Amino acid sequence: MAKRKTKNLRGPKSPLEVAANDSVTSETKSQHDYRMTRYAERDFEGGVSLDGIRLERLACVKALEGLARTHPKRKTPFLEQYHLMAANAYHADLLATEGSRSHAFRERIDSLSHAEGALAYQMDVIQKLGRVERELGADQKSTLDRILIQMPESTMTQIWPDRTHRNKARDLIKAALHNLAILYGLARG
Repeated sequence: MAKRKTKNLRGPKSPLEVAANDSVTSETKSQHDYRMTRYAERDFEGGVSLDGIRLERLACVKALEGLARTHPKRKTPFLEQYHLMAANAYHADLLATEGSRSHAFRERIDSLSHAEGALAYQMDVIQKLGRVERELGADQKSTLDRILIQMPESTMTQIWPDRTHRNKARDLIKAALHNLAILYGLARG
Protein backbone atom coordinates (compact mmCIF):
# COMPACT_ATOMS: atom_id res chain seq x y z
CA MET A 1 0.00 0.00 0.00
CA ALA A 2 1.19 3.47 -0.82
CA LYS A 3 1.72 5.86 2.02
CA ARG A 4 -0.02 9.17 1.98
CA LYS A 5 1.99 12.32 2.33
CA THR A 6 0.77 14.39 5.20
CA LYS A 7 0.88 18.12 4.89
CA ASN A 8 1.57 20.41 7.77
CA LEU A 9 -1.73 22.24 7.76
CA ARG A 10 -2.27 25.18 10.01
CA GLY A 11 -5.27 25.04 12.30
CA PRO A 12 -8.51 26.78 11.39
CA LYS A 13 -8.30 30.56 11.12
CA SER A 14 -10.43 32.74 13.32
CA PRO A 15 -13.13 34.84 11.64
CA LEU A 16 -11.28 38.00 12.71
CA GLU A 17 -8.11 36.80 10.98
CA VAL A 18 -10.06 35.95 7.82
CA ALA A 19 -11.73 39.38 7.85
CA ALA A 20 -8.35 41.08 8.30
CA ASN A 21 -6.89 39.16 5.34
CA ASP A 22 -9.92 40.02 3.21
CA SER A 23 -9.60 43.74 4.04
CA VAL A 24 -6.47 44.10 1.87
CA THR A 25 -6.64 43.31 -1.83
CA SER A 26 -4.19 40.96 -3.49
CA GLU A 27 -2.81 43.81 -5.63
CA THR A 28 -1.75 45.82 -2.59
CA LYS A 29 -0.41 42.68 -0.92
CA SER A 30 1.86 42.17 -3.93
CA GLN A 31 3.13 45.77 -3.66
CA HIS A 32 3.59 46.05 0.11
CA ASP A 33 4.40 43.77 3.04
CA TYR A 34 1.84 43.40 5.80
CA ARG A 35 1.80 41.92 9.29
CA MET A 36 -1.11 40.77 11.41
CA THR A 37 -1.53 42.87 14.57
CA ARG A 38 -3.98 42.78 17.44
CA TYR A 39 -5.48 45.92 18.94
CA ALA A 40 -7.85 47.06 21.65
CA GLU A 41 -10.87 49.30 21.17
CA ARG A 42 -13.10 51.00 23.70
CA ASP A 43 -16.78 50.23 23.38
CA PHE A 44 -19.65 52.66 24.05
CA GLU A 45 -20.15 51.50 27.65
CA GLY A 46 -16.56 52.37 28.56
CA GLY A 47 -15.17 48.83 28.56
CA VAL A 48 -12.25 47.71 26.45
CA SER A 49 -12.55 45.02 23.78
CA LEU A 50 -9.25 43.24 23.10
CA ASP A 51 -10.33 41.10 20.19
CA GLY A 52 -9.40 43.14 17.15
CA ILE A 53 -7.08 41.96 14.38
CA ARG A 54 -5.98 43.94 11.34
CA LEU A 55 -3.29 43.91 8.69
CA GLU A 56 -0.82 46.77 8.99
CA ARG A 57 1.92 47.65 6.56
CA LEU A 58 5.32 46.47 7.71
CA ALA A 59 6.69 50.00 7.35
CA CYS A 60 5.30 53.41 6.46
CA VAL A 61 7.25 53.68 3.19
CA LYS A 62 8.44 51.20 0.57
CA ALA A 63 12.18 51.78 1.17
CA LEU A 64 11.89 50.79 4.83
CA GLU A 65 9.92 47.65 3.99
CA GLY A 66 12.92 46.25 2.17
CA LEU A 67 15.15 46.92 5.16
CA ALA A 68 12.66 45.47 7.64
CA ARG A 69 12.12 42.18 5.82
CA THR A 70 13.99 39.07 6.85
CA HIS A 71 16.62 37.92 4.40
CA PRO A 72 18.03 34.38 3.98
CA LYS A 73 21.62 35.62 4.39
CA ARG A 74 20.81 37.67 7.49
CA LYS A 75 19.72 36.07 10.75
CA THR A 76 17.95 39.18 12.05
CA PRO A 77 16.27 41.96 10.08
CA PHE A 78 18.37 45.06 9.43
CA LEU A 79 15.81 47.27 11.17
CA GLU A 80 14.30 46.23 14.47
CA GLN A 81 10.76 46.84 15.69
CA TYR A 82 11.62 50.02 17.57
CA HIS A 83 13.18 51.48 14.41
CA LEU A 84 9.90 50.96 12.56
CA MET A 85 7.90 52.41 15.45
CA ALA A 86 10.10 55.52 15.39
CA ALA A 87 9.73 55.81 11.60
CA ASN A 88 5.94 55.51 11.86
CA ALA A 89 5.77 58.14 14.62
CA TYR A 90 8.00 60.53 12.67
CA HIS A 91 6.02 59.96 9.47
CA ALA A 92 2.73 60.59 11.32
CA ASP A 93 4.17 63.84 12.70
CA LEU A 94 5.26 64.93 9.23
CA LEU A 95 1.76 64.26 7.90
CA ALA A 96 0.20 66.16 10.83
CA THR A 97 2.17 69.30 9.94
CA GLU A 98 0.66 69.23 6.45
CA GLY A 99 -2.71 69.91 8.02
CA SER A 100 -4.07 66.41 7.74
CA ARG A 101 -4.61 64.14 10.67
CA SER A 102 -2.20 61.30 11.15
CA HIS A 103 -2.70 58.40 8.74
CA ALA A 104 -1.45 56.01 11.41
CA PHE A 105 -4.09 53.70 12.83
CA ARG A 106 -5.85 55.31 15.76
CA GLU A 107 -8.56 53.74 17.84
CA ARG A 108 -11.35 55.75 19.39
CA ILE A 109 -9.33 55.85 22.60
CA ASP A 110 -6.69 58.07 21.00
CA SER A 111 -8.80 60.19 18.68
CA LEU A 112 -9.09 63.93 19.21
CA SER A 113 -12.67 65.16 19.24
CA HIS A 114 -12.39 68.95 19.52
CA ALA A 115 -10.79 71.46 17.16
CA GLU A 116 -8.83 72.99 20.08
CA GLY A 117 -7.34 69.59 20.84
CA ALA A 118 -6.31 69.16 17.21
CA LEU A 119 -4.63 72.58 17.18
CA ALA A 120 -2.77 71.82 20.42
CA TYR A 121 -1.69 68.49 18.96
CA GLN A 122 -0.40 70.21 15.81
CA MET A 123 1.58 72.73 17.90
CA ASP A 124 3.13 69.87 19.91
CA VAL A 125 4.07 68.13 16.68
CA ILE A 126 5.76 71.26 15.33
CA GLN A 127 7.81 71.56 18.54
CA LYS A 128 8.74 67.89 18.38
CA LEU A 129 9.87 68.19 14.74
CA GLY A 130 11.97 71.23 15.63
CA ARG A 131 13.71 69.17 18.30
CA VAL A 132 14.24 66.34 15.81
CA GLU A 133 15.80 68.78 13.34
CA ARG A 134 18.21 70.07 16.02
CA GLU A 135 19.20 66.58 17.22
CA LEU A 136 19.64 64.75 13.90
CA GLY A 137 22.59 65.46 11.67
CA ALA A 138 21.95 67.18 8.33
CA ASP A 139 22.86 64.05 6.36
CA GLN A 140 20.61 61.81 8.49
CA LYS A 141 17.66 64.21 8.20
CA SER A 142 18.08 64.64 4.45
CA THR A 143 18.22 60.86 3.97
CA LEU A 144 15.06 60.34 6.02
CA ASP A 145 13.27 63.16 4.21
CA ARG A 146 14.22 61.62 0.89
CA ILE A 147 12.60 58.27 1.70
CA LEU A 148 9.66 59.58 3.76
CA ILE A 149 8.64 62.75 1.91
CA GLN A 150 10.15 62.89 -1.55
CA MET A 151 9.98 59.21 -2.63
CA PRO A 152 7.70 57.23 -0.29
CA GLU A 153 6.68 54.65 -2.93
CA SER A 154 10.20 53.94 -4.22
CA THR A 155 12.50 51.13 -3.15
CA MET A 156 16.06 51.64 -1.97
CA THR A 157 17.36 50.52 -5.36
CA GLN A 158 15.17 53.03 -7.17
CA ILE A 159 16.26 55.89 -4.90
CA TRP A 160 19.98 55.02 -4.88
CA PRO A 161 20.89 52.98 -7.99
CA ASP A 162 24.59 52.99 -7.05
CA ARG A 163 25.38 50.25 -4.52
CA THR A 164 27.94 52.28 -2.52
CA HIS A 165 25.51 55.19 -2.08
CA ARG A 166 22.77 52.73 -1.13
CA ASN A 167 24.95 51.10 1.54
CA LYS A 168 25.86 54.52 2.99
CA ALA A 169 22.19 55.48 2.97
CA ARG A 170 21.25 52.23 4.79
CA ASP A 171 23.68 53.03 7.59
CA LEU A 172 22.45 56.64 7.77
CA ILE A 173 18.83 55.45 7.92
CA LYS A 174 19.55 53.01 10.74
CA ALA A 175 21.47 55.64 12.74
CA ALA A 176 18.76 58.26 12.14
CA LEU A 177 15.97 55.89 13.18
CA HIS A 178 17.90 54.94 16.31
CA ASN A 179 18.25 58.63 17.20
CA LEU A 180 14.55 59.14 16.48
CA ALA A 181 13.68 56.20 18.74
CA ILE A 182 15.65 57.87 21.54
CA LEU A 183 13.89 61.20 20.94
CA TYR A 184 10.45 59.56 20.89
CA GLY A 185 11.23 57.57 24.05
CA LEU A 186 11.23 54.16 22.35
CA ALA A 187 14.89 53.34 23.10
CA ARG A 188 17.56 54.37 25.55
CA GLY A 189 20.63 56.29 24.48
